[in-house]
Amino acid sequence: MNNLTVTILALCAVLSFGCLMHEADAADLYLAPTGNDANPGARDAPFAALERARDAARGLKGQGGGVTVWLRGGVYRRDKAFELTEQDSGAEGAPVVYRAVEGQQPRIVGGPAIPPEAFLPVTDAGVLKRLEELDSPGEYFVDRKTGVLYFWPPSPVAGKEIGLSLLEAPMVSLTGVSNVTFRGLTFEFARGMAVTMAGGSHNRLAGCTIRNIATDAVKIDGGTDNGVLSCDLYNMGGAGVSLSGGDRATLTPCDNFAENCHIHHFGRIFRTHKDALFLNGVGCRASHNLIHDAPHHAMDIGGSAHVGNQAIYVDDNACGVTSVGNVIYRVYRAFLIGGGRENAMDNNVIVECPIPMHIDNRGMSWSGKETENWTTLTTRLAAVPYQQEPWRSRFPQLVTILDDEPGLPKRNRGRQ
Repeated sequence: MNNLTVTILALCAVLSFGCLMHEADAADLYLAPTGNDANPGARDAPFAALERARDAARGLKGQGGGVTVWLRGGVYRRDKAFELTEQDSGAEGAPVVYRAVEGQQPRIVGGPAIPPEAFLPVTDAGVLKRLEELDSPGEYFVDRKTGVLYFWPPSPVAGKEIGLSLLEAPMVSLTGVSNVTFRGLTFEFARGMAVTMAGGSHNRLAGCTIRNIATDAVKIDGGTDNGVLSCDLYNMGGAGVSLSGGDRATLTPCDNFAENCHIHHFGRIFRTHKDALFLNGVGCRASHNLIHDAPHHAMDIGGSAHVGNQAIYVDDNACGVTSVGNVIYRVYRAFLIGGGRENAMDNNVIVECPIPMHIDNRGMSWSGKETENWTTLTTRLAAVPYQQEPWRSRFPQLVTILDDEPGLPKRNRGRQ
């Protein structure tokens, strides 16, 4: 399949980061790569480490306002995760904000830099023969016995920054945290994820850049109203943003979201099933995102009651997905409905796509009552109270689905 290019066009107001969370009477702390943790964290005497600022912020929250930690430009190298827990939470109207100083670019980096002069040309004929399988720029080989890295750079290394990613833990980890924002920061050069959020509420990753990450960029698991807003994510080995949460038994939405993000050149190491956006659980939202240059899916969905407007592969009998108002350009297959029903593709513009829409009937081979897939489907159906409220009103089709030829891809639609 050719590389995937999906462009989402939408009219939206210019977002003012200042309206994300009201920072009334916030106390200010300052951080700089050249700072010192023995300093008081003042503008002219900044801290050096994120942990030092975090600990100082804990003592300032009780003064009636939020706390803003201002990061000056430069590189903050990490050899472990920056961990925030419930005690690091802000409050409604008084968040804790880690943000860039205006006009500066702080970079959170998960490994050391290698000076260009450390790279020497390979002249030994025996070594060159062993390196014959390096046949294109960007490839490398590590000799584990000698500890030597052989690298064919994509361009001359002179004057370039060369980073060695070593950090395997998430660069930033939020667990049970609420009302915390990271704004205007760059996260790069890591073997693990950039940012993870588990539980909590009203957290934001806003106006940040995530790049050159070996696995996935952001994972938001549970909690409510946690989101990724107006961020640039690219050059990931794995996926972009994973969203999950909510309660399927009660259909209570989590309202976690990814909005107004630019996600591209992902899945560079893990080539399949690593999506720009993955939504699971109940009530996640993906809107106004621009996605392009991927080897596989742009977006994948599981669970219930999500809102999305990307090119969609509705996989393995998934039902009830609505895709509205997309511009899909030069994708091999714009829409693939994998055997499900009652999926809607409304008011989309599809340009230069060999297969604009494909609906298959894979569910028919799974609907035999002796098959493993039939057991899986009925077991998962029985795991939710689909014949009771609020499921009965929200998804009335499920009440009689087992008597309605469940293997047939019924009532899918595409319209202008």
